[in-house]
Amino acid sequence: MCLSLPTVSPSCSTSSTASSTTTSSKDNMGHINSEDEDILVAKNSMPEDDPNGNTLHDAREIRWGPQHAGAKLLASQYTKEKRIQEIISIILCIILMVYNFYFICRYFDVRNWYLIIPSALLGILTADLASGIVHWGADTWGSVDMPFIGRNFLRPFREH
Repeated sequence: MCLSLPTVSPSCSTSSTASSTTTSSKDNMGHINSEDEDILVAKNSMPEDDPNGNTLHDAREIRWGPQHAGAKLLASQYTKEKRIQEIISIILCIILMVYNFYFICRYFDVRNWYLIIPSALLGILTADLASGIVHWGADTWGSVDMPFIGRNFLRPFREH
C-alpha cells in the first residue's frame, strides 16, 4: 500500500504522490506536521461507500453511535410489537434451556464419555456452521421493506 509521506519509496514513485509530498510543510527535523498529514490522508484516501451521508461532516465530529443517520432510522422503526416479540423469545429461550438442563442432568452417564465428547464437538461445529449460514443469508438477501419478515426480523438483525 502506498501512503503519501514525506519520503517517497521507489515502489511508490507516482507523480501524484511526489507532488503531494512537496506541498506539505515540514518542521526543522523534516517531519510533516499533523494538520498537513490529515490533509494528505484525506486527499489520497478512497471515500467510504456510505449511503447514509455520514461522510459529509467535519472530521472532528462524532460519526457513529446514536447520531449516525442509519442508527436514527433504525431506532425510529422500533415498535411495541417488536419489543413483545423480543420478550417472548427471551422467555421461550429460558424455558427451553431449563428443560434441556433438566434432561441432561437426569440422563447423564459418565460411562458414555466416548459418545458425549464427539457429540459435543460436532454439536459446536454444526451450531457454528448454521449460525454462519443464517448470518450470511440475513445480511445478503431480503429487504427491511419486506412485509412482516423485513420489519420484524431483518431490520433488527442488521441493526445488531
